[in-house]
Amino acid sequence: MDTTVDPLVSIRHNLRANMSYLRRFGRAITGSQSWADISVVQLMEDLLANPDLTRGRSTPRVALYRRLLELITLLQDENGPIPTPAKRQAHLLTMIEGFDKAQAAEILNVSTGEVEDMLEEVQSDIARQAGARALVIEDEPLIAAHLKLQLRQLGHEVVGIAATLTQAIEKALKGRPDIILSDVQLADGSSGIDAVDKIQSTFDVPVIFITAYPERLLTGKRPEPLFLIAKPYMEAAVRATVSHALFLDSYFRGTNESPSPVSA
Repeated sequence: MDTTVDPLVSIRHNLRANMSYLRRFGRAITGSQSWADISVVQLMEDLLANPDLTRGRSTPRVALYRRLLELITLLQDENGPIPTPAKRQAHLLTMIEGFDKAQAAEILNVSTGEVEDMLEEVQSDIARQAGARALVIEDEPLIAAHLKLQLRQLGHEVVGIAATLTQAIEKALKGRPDIILSDVQLADGSSGIDAVDKIQSTFDVPVIFITAYPERLLTGKRPEPLFLIAKPYMEAAVRATVSHALFLDSYFRGTNESPSPVSA
């Protein structure tokens, strides 16, 4: 009996398993859903046309991320420079995407020692970000308290915790947060998405959605959140995402550009 696995079957499996993560990573480093999605589509087409593109890498997943970064870079002329420098790409790869330092080095085409230096630099950058005002929109008291603690440990001020749409809007208008961490389904049946939409109609603020149902937002059929964390979450992922959201917001404000919408 022939047990040989068709390379195309293996590639399709790997793409399906990693598609949402590749799109998330692409959005995070470019600040653009369209730029990320175009790159992911091209990645799919390239691999289906040439399965050998995944060979020569430590794992198929490493190969996918390495090729995605290459394609994003090829689109720089059309979209401008990639907002996220290599050191922050390394931070996202290790803290959010789950790669170890050696794998991140392979993806970025640098040495493991260089990745270690990059991560140390990012930690210094994170310390300099302290002082942001944050609003937590979350109806589960224990999760809200945990997020508040993490934000304070990062040196940020929590201007409020809201469990409903009405509370969220009131506390946002009063506290004028620099960043919002929001659940999707709130205590009274209202929506964190709707709360964020109403807040952003008044002033721009980066938003991180934290939800047990990420598939409801990651459909590929409409504007998606730039930052999305699935419950149950890791502390490192929350801290890395908060830092990167503040970084990208500062970048786009400094260059007088706007990222793709963060609300769904």
